Amino acid sequence: MTTRRGLPPGIFILILVLASWPVSPAVPGAGGGRASQEDPEALSPAVMEKRFFDLLNMERAARKMTILHESPELVRLARRHSADMAARNFLTHQSSTGKSLTERLIDAGILYTEDGENVARSGALAPDVIHAGFMSSPGHRANILNPNFEEVGIGISPGNGNTYFVTEDFIARPGPGREAPLRTTVSRIPK
Repeated sequence: MTTRRGLPPGIFILILVLASWPVSPAVPGAGGGRASQEDPEALSPAVMEKRFFDLLNMERAARKMTILHESPELVRLARRHSADMAARNFLTHQSSTGKSLTERLIDAGILYTEDGENVARSGALAPDVIHAGFMSSPGHRANILNPNFEEVGIGISPGNGNTYFVTEDFIARPGPGREAPLRTTVSRIPK
């Protein structure tokens, strides 16, 4: 979830330590979160980004909501943010230069009317488990199920050891009945 001034004290930060957590059989390379020798790409970040994308849309489809479209621009932003967090070994919505998602969207020239971001750090790359954690957190769940969001970009970056950083960036684009504001806005998540 995202806030304008970073993370206020006491806010729930999703940090999962999943080094030996069993992975759903539907996840390629299931078996403790590590790729098998037969298929070293089974748990590559790109494969797992696709799994997160599928999980997001399964949640929305189950509720008869419109599915999200993958935005190459948002994927680049999300991957860059995950790599930035991994380089600092620090889970945050702020970039190393202090920029929020809103500011990163503006810098990239992406037009939108609403934005949101989910971030996680995990001891294993287990999308089903991380996604379940997002869905059990009211703020993260609100981003996933926000009916205004139309596009998403997901980025995963390995950190130190077996740590992975995940970023999900969501936006709604300007369109009929949704004019882009002169000043950009941030989605507000009720506390």
